[in-house]
Amino acid sequence: MKHNILLIQVDQMHAGCLSLLGNANVHTPHLDQLAREGTLLTNATCQNPLCMPSRASMLSGQYPSTNRQFGFSGLCSRRTPWMQQTFKQAGYTTAAFGKFHLVSVPQDCWTFDVAAGTLPEDEDLARPAGYTYRAYCQKNGIAWRTDQIHGHPLVDGDDMPVLPTSAKPHMHRWEQMACKSDVPAEHSLETWTTSQCLTFLDHQADSERPFFVWLTYDRPHFPTTLPEPWFSRIRPEQIQLPPIPTPAEMATWTRSMFDMHVKHTSIHNLGETSFRFILATYFTLIEWIDSEIGRVLDKLRALGMDQSTTIAFCSDHGDQAGWHGQCDKVMRSQSEEITRVPLIIRPAPMLGATDNRSPINEPVELVDLFPTFCNLTSIRSPRGLDGRDLSAALIHGADLDPHRAVVCEEFNRRMITQDGWKLVFYLDNPTEHSLFDLNADPHGYRNVYHDQAARSQRMRLKRSLLQFLLERQYGPVTEADIAWVQRCLDPDDPQVPLLLRPYEGLHWFGGAAVIFQRGRYLLVPMWDKQMMLFDGDGKYRKRDRACAPDVEHIETMLDLGISECMRHIAQLSPYETRRVTQNPVAMAETQALAIRP
Repeated sequence: MKHNILLIQVDQMHAGCLSLLGNANVHTPHLDQLAREGTLLTNATCQNPLCMPSRASMLSGQYPSTNRQFGFSGLCSRRTPWMQQTFKQAGYTTAAFGKFHLVSVPQDCWTFDVAAGTLPEDEDLARPAGYTYRAYCQKNGIAWRTDQIHGHPLVDGDDMPVLPTSAKPHMHRWEQMACKSDVPAEHSLETWTTSQCLTFLDHQADSERPFFVWLTYDRPHFPTTLPEPWFSRIRPEQIQLPPIPTPAEMATWTRSMFDMHVKHTSIHNLGETSFRFILATYFTLIEWIDSEIGRVLDKLRALGMDQSTTIAFCSDHGDQAGWHGQCDKVMRSQSEEITRVPLIIRPAPMLGATDNRSPINEPVELVDLFPTFCNLTSIRSPRGLDGRDLSAALIHGADLDPHRAVVCEEFNRRMITQDGWKLVFYLDNPTEHSLFDLNADPHGYRNVYHDQAARSQRMRLKRSLLQFLLERQYGPVTEADIAWVQRCLDPDDPQVPLLLRPYEGLHWFGGAAVIFQRGRYLLVPMWDKQMMLFDGDGKYRKRDRACAPDVEHIETMLDLGISECMRHIAQLSPYETRRVTQNPVAMAETQALAIRP
């Protein structure tokens, strides 16, 4: 029996925006039911907090440090594996409907048989040519661009969404983009995207070939404009607001974290009335998308395809959704609300899951979807995937690694989370490093980077981050690499010395990294947590020559190694690095803002 894949993705949905999880602000019956039938993975991390690099990472099964896509331009290597190519080559009919935001995929790798795009920059990816939401709007007398569309413009200078006529000049820009839509519901973005998928499914009903479908909704990413009857359903006064950061919590923040809070879409900037209104439209838009997903699920059942279709649902990244007193994604990798995403996987019932367990709370990543789909469909995974296969957990209830380190990458900063601790490391700006104890502070309100009691956790995460970056840059470490370095360090084996040169920076020996700074060498083995510090006299090092640990110096050397790795990993899309400096009046500004009525 043919085995289909339906990957449903939304743009900018908070991981907690499911009524199944007890969120009183939103009602998502169709997604809740999908989670009950399959597996809800509550601890899923996206690999970049921005749309395009996150999508490139998910569809390639590679971290941004591997495929080099951190931004919004440039072409990925033609050696990059892609989901649509893999399934196309396996005999699947492939289709994509909605927001692609993947102009970094080379044209000859964009192998979808059918592709109906919504964003302005997606139009060259339409298959057949001209199969776009723009063409539909123009045919039906809907003014383009609509007040529901975002994305990069095709005309210079037109860099903001069109505002609905219900927007008033006195409103904040974000509130204007949440007003009543001018586009009737039957012609709206969500309706059109779903309808294209339904038409495709009808055509597939009698096909001998299985299908791979990427159904990708543009929203609840702003603008959150809603047509009737959905606009009349918003209830701003009933929104339950998460805690607002206290002055004591904000006093621990870095300058950039503080600036992101006060200068953008915070409750302090918008005022509570507007803030509640914007959040209400965001949650109602999720409810609308949930109802559209319900149409697709109903169609699969009506056509008898439900039993043979594996369905996955996720978002490309999250949204503050009120946490930290903010909306939108401006905090990026600093925020749990942006880096953690909803993830539901319901394997095709015909696979006969024997011990499905839900929810799964162990850490997983969006790069895991590619190898998981391949294993579920018995397709050979292409070489070069970074993700892990989750199929044994989905089908047989196998345990996943609770200690797995997960990452979210921006070019100028990296986030790594492991065992309930989260580190955000900035390139060339140590004053911006952040550390959060998510066990005690699950939403990351208090930065404990400078707390002496947290130093061991901080260094552990830095070591894990260095190892992650080294593997991206130099490839996986082999047993032979480790054995060679161990032999070099063995005092009883004088024939194979570890030759070290006094060159500032990082040296790679396959099974270990060596960082030289201030006349000392730090050896970071890939097989053991125990690091070794050596003085700089002589060229050769054995284990018995190691110095007593100097924790402060070791951490400084780890910082140097991480920064050097980050700097040496190329990027396709140059993204300006902001150099944020400490401002001596920042804390005074923080407290003044926090007590504002």
